[in-house]
Parts: sequence; C-alpha cells; structure tokens
Amino acid sequence: RGFVPNEYPDINDVDILRNLFESIQEAIEKNHILSGHDISDGGLITCLMEMAFAGNKGIVGNFDGLSALHTLFAEEAGVIIEVSTRSLDFLLDFFNSRNLSCKYIGYVTDMDLIKLTWNSTTVILNCEMTSLRDVWESTSFELELMQTNPKCVESERNVLLQSKPV
Repeated sequence: RGFVPNEYPDINDVDILRNLFESIQEAIEKNHILSGHDISDGGLITCLMEMAFAGNKGIVGNFDGLSALHTLFAEEAGVIIEVSTRSLDFLLDFFNSRNLSCKYIGYVTDMDLIKLTWNSTTVILNCEMTSLRDVWESTSFELELMQTNPKCVESERNVLLQSKPV
C-alpha cells in the first residue's frame, strides 16, 4: 500500500522487439510454437496462469534469479511460448542465435496442478489449477450477472466448473 515504483516498464531498443516479433512469426510459420502470451500485463506469473486456464492444463515451472518478486511480477516486455518437446532445443538455439534471451522454465501437464518453484528449492505456488481458475473467473461472472441473463451466466459457470484438465 502506498508503494510507487521509481522505474516503469519501457522498450529501450525497438530493434530487439522487432527481432523478437519477426522471430516468433518465423517459428509459428514453421510450426514450432503451440501457443504464446505476453507478460506485460500482470507479469510472468499472471501470464502462466492465463495460459493454464485457457488451455485447461496444469503447469510445473522453476524460476531463478535475484528476486522472485521482480521475476514473477515485473510487467516488462516479453513473452512465454509453449512448444512441443521436439521443438524445444531447436527454439532455444534459434532465439539465442538471434541474440534474444530464451530460457526453458517448465512444462505443461494434464494434472490439475500449478506448481512453481524458485531456485529449484522454494515452493512459490502449489495449487489445483481448477481452484485458481475458479477464483480468477469469479469476478468476471459477477460482472456478467449485472449485464447478462443470469441463467446464461450460471450455465457458463457450470460448464467451467465441470471442466477438468485433459
């Protein structure tokens, strides 16, 4: 409360952003990228949650660095991409050869689980994906109730509650 940062996210080098965009487009065209999401709104942790919820999948990830808070919540320009196992090594080399920082951080699972660790030892989050998704969606359902037929909203909510990872 009352915290106002001294620094704000910005793009210092537009050429890096252009390089990233063009590289991602090339990788998509070659069918190496399954999905992706930017981290600029809510940070890395929000991006991962939104991807898990949208894909109805669990995620197991590990992060490292100087600060878990900064790494997971910084709203900097960046992306998370989901790739198949067969494309992983290729894409790590592909992005690194283009001077784009790229790192493996985890994998998707069919388990109803989001488990994130810091430096391979500290558990940051270990929860059912469906429970987190239900909390995440609850605000949207409350807003919809004010704008939409309540029977439709309840029907949508029931479908989502019955949706388990596949």
